[in-house]
Amino acid sequence: MKKLVMIVIVSFITINVSAQHVVSGVIKDSTGTTVANATVGIKGTSSYTVAAANGQFSITTKKDPPFILRISSVGFLIKEI
Repeated sequence: MKKLVMIVIVSFITINVSAQHVVSGVIKDSTGTTVANATVGIKGTSSYTVAAANGQFSITTKKDPPFILRISSVGFLIKEI
């Protein structure tokens, strides 16, 4: 397995609507190339999503921040931020 570093650019936009928070961002590798179809989840919850072809994702959770994002994709090591 390649030991590439996955860089995550995240806009921690939290919208408090019915106690739900939205986190969105773009998944990129160490060269700045977007990573399509990466799985993004909030650790300790069942909230997850799959990034689009352009690396963009948006995930909604009822868990209050701070929380840990867990990102995984084929060919990359799992990253928690």
